[in-house]
Amino acid sequence: MDRREFARLGALAVAAGVQVGGVGSALAAASLSPSSSASPAYGVQLYSVREILGKDTAGVLRAIRKIGYTEVELFWEVYGHSAKELRAMVSDAGLTAPSGLFHFEGLESRIEFAAEIGMKYMVCPDIPKMYTGSLDGMKRAGAEFNRLGERVAAGGLRLAYHNANPEFRPWEGTNLFTALMDHTNPQLVGLEIDCYWAVQGGQDMNAMLEKYRDRVHLLHLKDRTANATVSYVQETPPGHFTDVGKGTIDWPSILRKARAQGIQYFFVDQDGSSLPELESLKVSFDYLKTLRA
Repeated sequence: MDRREFARLGALAVAAGVQVGGVGSALAAASLSPSSSASPAYGVQLYSVREILGKDTAGVLRAIRKIGYTEVELFWEVYGHSAKELRAMVSDAGLTAPSGLFHFEGLESRIEFAAEIGMKYMVCPDIPKMYTGSLDGMKRAGAEFNRLGERVAAGGLRLAYHNANPEFRPWEGTNLFTALMDHTNPQLVGLEIDCYWAVQGGQDMNAMLEKYRDRVHLLHLKDRTANATVSYVQETPPGHFTDVGKGTIDWPSILRKARAQGIQYFFVDQDGSSLPELESLKVSFDYLKTLRA
């Protein structure tokens, strides 16, 4: 990296609240000590850098790669760019984008867009409220997800559902998450489990991985503070979020089982941290590197 590039990325880090040259300089450390040998690969859900992403998308992508991540998962903040532009920015940064988040409404219209970027998965993080009031409604939701899954598959990709915690609230002798799984075809609707939200919703992650082993293809990683209690209300920062490895979630056990089941995609998805965004990503990556074995 030449001096001008380092200075430019340093300015980006300052905009994110990272003090270049200090002990907490995640970007400076990443720029000086890039890692390209992490195994298995880890990625970043770009929501983790939402505060700085719009300032310089290409620069943020390069900063993520210099930390050591090799993949990113896209979301709606960057969909103002054309598929061609996004694919080029991701590739030029030395990254790949195997998946992206898409709201239920409008997902079908984005299939060609996702395919052009080179995604393998379109991930939906919401169930329309029109379906969530009754079990009959959830049957209709399942039918709609199956229909979407067929359309996504016809476009050469796979559909997956991303959980939060409200859908684990006990309801009608079940919960919304289980109802959706019961009424969707595993071959058409996979899963991207957000480990934090699952645990926050009272779920056992290893049990979930086992129960849905034919569905889970991707995981979201963020940690949970020691004082957290089960909740079915989706939090906003600071919530009980913390960097991966600094909380109470049993990552060695979860990731060992996930890899044994053939799960390939692991994205740090940091909703909130006491650290600036890039520094937080580096803390999580440095911890994950210790779990290679």
